[in-house]
Amino acid sequence: MRRALAQISIALLTVAATSSSASAAGWTQPKGQLYLKVWDRTLIGKKAFLTDGSIADLPESFQDHQLNAYFELGLHDELTLVARATPVGVSSYADTLRLYSGGFALGLRHALLTGVVPVAVEARVGGRPNGPVLGGGELPSGAFSLSPVVGTAHFDFELQAGAGCPLGLWVSGSIGSTLYTSEALSPSLTAFLQLGWTSSFGLVLDVHGNFAHSLRMDEITQVLGAGNTRYLGFGLALAYWLTPHFALSAGLEGVAYAESNAATPSLLFGFEVR
Repeated sequence: MRRALAQISIALLTVAATSSSASAAGWTQPKGQLYLKVWDRTLIGKKAFLTDGSIADLPESFQDHQLNAYFELGLHDELTLVARATPVGVSSYADTLRLYSGGFALGLRHALLTGVVPVAVEARVGGRPNGPVLGGGELPSGAFSLSPVVGTAHFDFELQAGAGCPLGLWVSGSIGSTLYTSEALSPSLTAFLQLGWTSSFGLVLDVHGNFAHSLRMDEITQVLGAGNTRYLGFGLALAYWLTPHFALSAGLEGVAYAESNAATPSLLFGFEVR
């Protein structure tokens, strides 16, 4: 079952601006085993969710592309090292194009319970530099700004659980929070729920939902979701293992509602190694 869970392909926990993550919530890697996922996340659009949850057209189009990486290494059967990074990204709005870095995070996942329903706690610490401001302006409903990243150190905490089911199915989920050192960013609450299926011929599928809720919202809409934001998202991900150690993966993310974020689907393409 642990091998099956290492195949899970998960896209972004946010619609726009944070690093995407792969996860096997509740499970730890066996000692010495590793998992790596590298992927590109793409946003292209002209619409934004405003701070009141309504959708508005911007004067110009925007794009945001991120290179992301996620890594797990079993230090002990009950302790897994986790790392994630967005080393480089490129954003554009109208005629302005800028490079940026989304930073990194390093943490540990510790098994609290093992067996049929494993439970684990995960804690991460990371940071990212300030990003460029691509533009902004006024809409009839208020001001907006575009920046792909807000510089800060951050601390993430999650309680995770999972369960294997018959016919190659599994379910996993987590609840947690994120704290920031930047005064511009409010603490946020997060939750995640996933249902997946592992085939006998190398195909892995999952559907999932993500929830994020900043405790404080800004008056200015942050179109790329880098500031305080709220949303209920959903997504579909798939991976196909061409060999026992290498897979290609893809994903699509959307939202049921959002505040201060991009109103466009995000696309993900990458590869996985174990």
